Amino acid sequence: MGALPAALPGLNGSIPIWINDRGDIVGASENGNIDPALAFPEFRAVLWEDGHIIDLGTFGGTVSIAFAVNSLVQVAGFALNAVPDPFPLLGPPFLAAAPVTQSRAFLWEKGEMQDLGTLGGPDAAAFWVNESGQVAGCSLTNSTPNPITLTPTAHPFLWTKDDGMIDLGTLGGTDGCASDLNNRAQVVGFSNLEGDQAGHPFLWDDGVLTDLGTFGGSFGFPEGINEAGEIVGEAGYPGDVIFHAALWKIRCND
Repeated sequence: MGALPAALPGLNGSIPIWINDRGDIVGASENGNIDPALAFPEFRAVLWEDGHIIDLGTFGGTVSIAFAVNSLVQVAGFALNAVPDPFPLLGPPFLAAAPVTQSRAFLWEKGEMQDLGTLGGPDAAAFWVNESGQVAGCSLTNSTPNPITLTPTAHPFLWTKDDGMIDLGTLGGTDGCASDLNNRAQVVGFSNLEGDQAGHPFLWDDGVLTDLGTFGGSFGFPEGINEAGEIVGEAGYPGDVIFHAALWKIRCND
């Protein structure tokens, strides 16, 4: 395979985010345009495949990002539409400038970008797709800001072709999101606890949400889960100043 184009045509920057076993890469690239509302470069979810860069598009907005791709070249990410949104799910510093329209989780396959819907609020984003085409991410459940977080409630989700978007719930707080998904449809992520003063890593497995705990601190963050149910991330110690790498081992029943 020859050298892949670095970005979409023009003097544009790009960032790769994930690569599958076939060597396909997804991420985002500037497209040479400036968003007139934000005075910030537009960028698009892209797929580098077979020596080409493919613009995956948006839902009518100015920004999209691809986060994961499986061996079937199914791509998961988020894309903005053209509907105004006062409480975007993804704001600074994630995008460096707050989007002003709704963000929607997508699954892209064979040239088609599918909007996966939401859990009742205006926004959603997808961060992982497994080899079965199941997708994990998070979605707003309403448009009402909470008094502590000052943002609407967000829950992690698992999307499947048969069941659509499944609300995985939280550990009692008003904010949560999925960070990884294995081929057993086990989901890991982060959730605030009741009162929104602390947040723990969680495992969702077959309808059961489990608090994975920390080293005694208020916060922990899982990064990934493998097929054996082993989870890696970081967790805090009492005082919330020191964080160490963490490994959680979960029994998997075949």
